[in-house]
Amino acid sequence: MPYEVINKEIDFKQYIELVEEHLKGRKKTGALESEADFLTGAMSMFVFLEQFPPAHWVFDIMSGKSVLDREEKEQPSHEGHDYQPTHDH
Repeated sequence: MPYEVINKEIDFKQYIELVEEHLKGRKKTGALESEADFLTGAMSMFVFLEQFPPAHWVFDIMSGKSVLDREEKEQPSHEGHDYQPTHDH
């Protein structure tokens, strides 16, 4: 084989952070031509690894929003509680 296949646990949170940091860097330097194309390429790795990409990447692209303008809102912590969301609509 021309290259080695390394099987290790992948930290998807770190991968997402690295992609978004690289995206910010490309925009800052003027090298970003299409945020949607860039993120679609990054999402192809998720498909290859049979995982789901971050939903905000998909929905921000579809709604014409920029991932770079997203403000992360803190989710309420339910630590120490037996919280189970219900969908009894």
